Amino acid sequence: RHLVSQLVTDTFKTIPALSNISVFPAGSIHPIDREFLTEHFLVFEPTRDDQHGQDLVTEKSGTLLIQINANDHLEMNIIEPAGELEKALTRLMDLEQEIEKHLPFSFSNHFGYLTSDPCQSGTGLIVNAYVHIPALISRGGYRKAIDGEKHEGLLFTSLQGNPEDLIGDLL
Repeated sequence: RHLVSQLVTDTFKTIPALSNISVFPAGSIHPIDREFLTEHFLVFEPTRDDQHGQDLVTEKSGTLLIQINANDHLEMNIIEPAGELEKALTRLMDLEQEIEKHLPFSFSNHFGYLTSDPCQSGTGLIVNAYVHIPALISRGGYRKAIDGEKHEGLLFTSLQGNPEDLIGDLL
């Protein structure tokens, strides 16, 4: 794990788009800072209990979190507070392509990108969009919106995992 982490962080230092990063060994992050990262990036497990060889990479803008050796060797999280999802996806794809020029990913012509979780093989992409909708929630209209979108293949949940237990009017 340490070798993977060192290889990845050394590679990041050669990529211009990652020139303003800070690398933090996960085991050295104070619990309050870990909680902040969890809340800011809305990632539920930014570090595992076994943190040896696991690093967190952030940039000064506060919109990028890269986890090394968390659930997979590399997980990238981007926040787009202005709601420009296409911009966020483009940024993520550009970053991934730049990293892959220097650090090849496991890929199968049959299965796509390979991950430690076979359910995520293929694109290896999971998209989460969190929406702050206080008016819709306070008027009870969010339930109708959720029920109306089931046929679209969308999953609505709250930060706690249940759309009935809303925290901070986030869905």
